Amino acid sequence: VVLIMLGRRADAVTEARRFKGGVLTADEVACAFEGVGGKLLSRKVSEGDWVKKGQLLMVIDDRDLQNTVADLRASLAQLDAEIRKQELDLKNARDRVRTTEISQWRQIESLESKLRGSSEELSQAKAEYKRYSSLVEVSAASRSAYDKARAVSAQAEAQHTAALKSLEELTVGATARQMKRLHDTVSAEGMTLSAITQMRTDCDSMEQSLHALEASRDAAQARLDQQLLNLSRTKLYAPCDGIVLDTYFEEGE
Repeated sequence: VVLIMLGRRADAVTEARRFKGGVLTADEVACAFEGVGGKLLSRKVSEGDWVKKGQLLMVIDDRDLQNTVADLRASLAQLDAEIRKQELDLKNARDRVRTTEISQWRQIESLESKLRGSSEELSQAKAEYKRYSSLVEVSAASRSAYDKARAVSAQAEAQHTAALKSLEELTVGATARQMKRLHDTVSAEGMTLSAITQMRTDCDSMEQSLHALEASRDAAQARLDQQLLNLSRTKLYAPCDGIVLDTYFEEGE
């Protein structure tokens, strides 16, 4: 919507062209707010005034735009806080993955070593229990000695079974080749573990959430930039030197 018509020359030719059925000539410049609208808050010039390039001509009410800018800045601040928190959470989660993985490798190696020792102890306890079973049948050993041997054998078997179960639980996800390497070398370094794989998957999900937050922030920043541009357009300046030929709106319209 044209708000002000400027004439580049304040001479008879320019003045005459104002009456040619509203036809805009090369010596006339139509001035209008670009991309924004609203109530005219202030008109700084009147018909016949001479203006210089860059002089303020009109101002429209920018309160709605100011409110929008404030809301967008608040949204950006909130998104920035969420991004910082997500970045920190992701870093901590990745650190936990690494430390947990190393810790579980060491636990597996400890259990493997314990199993080797418990296997020997179990074999000895079973052999001793078997011997006392034979002796007690011919009254060559006391019943209390037999009961003790049986209890030691049962305890050794329970401890071995518990260690074996713990090892099986910790090594879920490990390949057959990795398990053979563990049994041969008592090393779990580099072993694939399902628990760690799940933790890495969780980290990937956190990273995707972070990217989504960053995309939301970029979009909010783009909206803010546009609204700031619109805000700068609520003031209309003279694009060139000239005389005001027409003003089409009054303050408050």
